[in-house]
Amino acid sequence: MPRLTFLHTNDIHGHLPELARLTALAHRERARAEAEGRTVYRWDAGDAFDRRFEAGRLTRGAALPPVLAASGVTLQTVGNDIGLVYGMGALTRMAQRAPYPMLAANLRDGEGPLVEGLRESVLLDGPDGLKIGVFGLTAPWDGLYGIYGLHLPDEREVAARLRDELWAAGAQVVILLSHLGLEDDRQLAAAVPGLDLIIGAHSHDLLPEGEWVGGTLIVQAGDRAKYLGRVDLDLGPDGKVSRATATVLPVPEDTPPDDYVERALEELERELEGVRHEVVGHLTAPLPLNHFHDSALANFAAEALRTRAGAEIGLVASGTLHAPLDAGPVTRGALVNTAGLVPVNPLVSAVTGRALLGALERSLDPAVIGVRHHGMRGTPIGLLGLSGLHVQVDDGADVRQRVREVWVGGAALDPERTYRVAHTDLETEPGTFLSGAGVSGTQADASLLLEDVLREHLASFSPVSPPASAPWAGVEHLGLEEQTSRS
Repeated sequence: MPRLTFLHTNDIHGHLPELARLTALAHRERARAEAEGRTVYRWDAGDAFDRRFEAGRLTRGAALPPVLAASGVTLQTVGNDIGLVYGMGALTRMAQRAPYPMLAANLRDGEGPLVEGLRESVLLDGPDGLKIGVFGLTAPWDGLYGIYGLHLPDEREVAARLRDELWAAGAQVVILLSHLGLEDDRQLAAAVPGLDLIIGAHSHDLLPEGEWVGGTLIVQAGDRAKYLGRVDLDLGPDGKVSRATATVLPVPEDTPPDDYVERALEELERELEGVRHEVVGHLTAPLPLNHFHDSALANFAAEALRTRAGAEIGLVASGTLHAPLDAGPVTRGALVNTAGLVPVNPLVSAVTGRALLGALERSLDPAVIGVRHHGMRGTPIGLLGLSGLHVQVDDGADVRQRVREVWVGGAALDPERTYRVAHTDLETEPGTFLSGAGVSGTQADASLLLEDVLREHLASFSPVSPPASAPWAGVEHLGLEEQTSRS
C-alpha cells in the first residue's frame, strides 16, 4: 500500500540563508523517508519572500522562485508576500519564473478567471496508481484585493467544489495547500469534510504534532525557515488514509547550507547586481529626508505625483520614504531602498479647500504624524511632503490651530473651492489626512506604486533639481523625537 511523506515549509519571509540550511536538513529527511519505502513530496505554503529584503524588492519577487526550486519545492500556494504588495502583474511574472505550479483557487474576481499564471489545483500521479489531488487557497485579506479589481469568492465554497472535482477525477487523497491561517483552516475543515490534510501558513503557527478537526489533519511549521514540517500518510487496502502523523524538525544553526541553494543564491545575486546599478535618472543636488520637518525628498515625491496626475496639488506622507537620495546618478537600487518598502499606489481626489486645511493641520499634529503605522516598516507616518502649496505655520500655537496662511499656485486657499489633489492611498486611510468629508471622486491606479512614479519622473525630467522653495514655512519644532530624521 502507498506510503507518502510530505516535507513542508511556510512563511519563510525572505530568510534565504536559513532556507539553504533547511534544505540540507530536508535532503537528509527525504533520504531517511525513502529508505523507509516512502514516496516524498516537498511543498511550500506561501509567503516565502518579503519586501523587507532587497532580493524581494528589486525584482518584486520575480527572481526568487528559482531559489525555492533549488531547495526542492515542487508545488507552492500563493501567499500575500508579492501579489498584495506589488499587484497581480508582479504575481504573474513570479509564476512565469516558477518551474513548479503556483496554486490559488480563490485569487479571482468572483466567478471570473484566475490571475494569469496561477492554477486552481493539480492531480498528481502517486505510487501504485494512486491519484493525489491538491488545491490551493490564499487569505482574502478582508477585501483588500478589491484595489486590483478582485473580489475573492468564499473559500469554503471553492474548497467544496474542488474537493468534489478532484474526487470525480479519481483522487484518493485530497490535500489543501493553504495560506488562510490556522483559525480559518479549522473552520474550513469543519465546513468541508473529506479533506485528508491541510498544510497551512499565514498565521506562523508551530504545530509540533498537527491537530485534527474531524477527519482532517492540519499542520503548520512556524516561520522563517526555522523548522521543517513532515507529514506521513499511509493508505490502507481500501485506498483511504489509514494512518497520519505529523512532526516538525528544528533546523540546527550549525547545519551546513545546501550547495544547490547556495549556487542559486549566487545566481540571484548576479541578477540583482544588474538591477541594482541600473541608472534611472540624475539629481543636481541631494534630496535629504526628515520625517518631522520640511523634507526635500518628500516634496520631490509630491511633485512627481502632481506632475503625473496633472493636478493642482501633490502631497505624500514622508513616512512612505526610507532613505535620502544623493546628488548625481540615481540607481534602481537606491530608489528601491528609498521608496520600495511601503507599497503605496498613486491616487487622485477632488478635495475641498476646507478639507485640505484640515489635512495640513493634522500634518502638524504629533499624535498623527508620530504614529508608527504597521505598514510603514519602521518609520512614522511623518509630515506631509507638498507640491503646489505654500504653508505658513506657527508651530508654537495649539495643535490643530497652527496653519496661518495657505497659498495654492500663488492664490490664497479657498475653503469652498474643490481642488484636484494627487496623493497615495496611505493619505486616505482613516486617521491620517484625507479621510472624511470634503474628499470625493478618488481614482486609484493599482498598476503603479510610488516607486514607479518617482522612477518615471526621473526618467522624463532628468536632470532633476530640488523644489526651488520649501513649501512649509515656520516648521521648527513639533514636539517629536528626531530619531528618524535623516539627511
